[in-house]
Amino acid sequence: MTEEELFECVRDAAKRFGWKLWRQRDSRRSEPDLPDCILVREKVKWRELKSLRGRLTDGQAAALDLLRRAGQDADVWTPADWPERIVEELR
Repeated sequence: MTEEELFECVRDAAKRFGWKLWRQRDSRRSEPDLPDCILVREKVKWRELKSLRGRLTDGQAAALDLLRRAGQDADVWTPADWPERIVEELR
């Protein structure tokens, strides 16, 4: 599963469970290291999407850590998390 295919699954699940989803498609036009997806319902989830081979950059890891230290729900999702973990988190 590619990162794009993972995003399509996340998008469909988010819609099904009532989440508003924003996605950064082109990081060249935004602040570097911002997570790929911001999901909002009764709380906010910041998610970086990676393919199975994808790796976090140092900047992405630092951004997720900063968000966590600020009390935010920030994490990484990969195809290995689909569907069990992702659907459970969005349900």
